[in-house]
Amino acid sequence: GAPRDALLVKCRDAIEGLHREIEEERRLRREMEGEYIKWQREVTRMTDELRDKDYKITKQMGEIDGLQASLQSQKKKNSGLQDEVFERDLLQEQVNQLKLTVQESQLEYEALIKE
Repeated sequence: GAPRDALLVKCRDAIEGLHREIEEERRLRREMEGEYIKWQREVTRMTDELRDKDYKITKQMGEIDGLQASLQSQKKKNSGLQDEVFERDLLQEQVNQLKLTVQESQLEYEALIKE
């Protein structure tokens, strides 16, 4: 019996050692699964955050496009107004020239009448 008992003790010790290793592996696996779930939640949160930011950027780009279109429209209106101001100034100059011509003609007429 002694060698047989010694062999049984070695086998029992080996089985207990393997059982401890299995328990440690299970503990590590649960820990790793917990970490995996934590990181999966973080990825989901960040994905949602990116989606939200992408939506906001898209919305702001639309607003920018609208503002740029309004700006272009306003520039066209201003350009038209500048053309109108230029034409008005030109017409005013012509009116002033005509007034001078009329005044000169009146002076000449009055001079002719006095003769």
